[in-house]
Amino acid sequence: IIIGAGLIGRRFNLADYIGGEDCLVVSNETVAPLYLDSLKACLPGKRVGDLSLADGEAFKTVETAESILDTLVEARAGRDTTVIALGGGVVGALIASPLVARLGSKRNAKILGMAWFAVFGSLMVNLRLLGVAPENGTFWLLPLLNLGSFVGGWGMGVTATLGSAMVADVTDEHERAYGTRQEGIYYSAISFVAKATSGFGTLLAGAAIDLVGLEPNADPGAVPASVIDGLGFVYGPFVLLLILLPIALLWGYDIDRERHDEIRREIATASADLAADE
Repeated sequence: IIIGAGLIGRRFNLADYIGGEDCLVVSNETVAPLYLDSLKACLPGKRVGDLSLADGEAFKTVETAESILDTLVEARAGRDTTVIALGGGVVGALIASPLVARLGSKRNAKILGMAWFAVFGSLMVNLRLLGVAPENGTFWLLPLLNLGSFVGGWGMGVTATLGSAMVADVTDEHERAYGTRQEGIYYSAISFVAKATSGFGTLLAGAAIDLVGLEPNADPGAVPASVIDGLGFVYGPFVLLLILLPIALLWGYDIDRERHDEIRREIATASADLAADE
């Protein structure tokens, strides 16, 4: 993990941290004109391709993801090819499919996305607790906070995209096992759980505020240091510990590409047998 202001502008040698010779930079038409050339200059000795996508949520589509895969195929990318996301959450979502192909399963890519978001989302708080973050009022504090959120957004994009894709695979497994499709039930359950966890998160936040002793309507400049440290622990180390729970729950998800292909073949065979009987 390398964090710092102006790394790209200072021609930071990113190539030292990349094992393979080939890289593909995936960005969008808003960010690429600003930073793409500077990023390429940070990769001396590497064969660097680039792909600039249309900007905006409307272009977070299967077709756009396929364009990334097509570019990788045309470039004869191997397992040692590094895909670099230069952008925010939308770009993170679009690299989810190539990331799955590289890591071997949606489960592994989603776990990586969740861990990535948790680490970078709470990074500045954890650095402050360790005493190595810039002090309040210094120039670099706000840029580094924004950078952490920006990079963390890549992980959230991957996580959000793969969640729906994994549920779709589970509905296929349900059809294979029971002979009927139940997308409505599964997606309704996901929607309910999302609302329930959001409500529980609000409750948990309120309990944490009471636990650390933050008074209602407190003057920010007069909050005791012990209270600030308590809030930092909740937002920093506690978040990193909490993310271990969904990772543990996801570990039992065993539908990889080969297993899903097998499921689809079994469904097709069962459908053909049923049609023949009729």
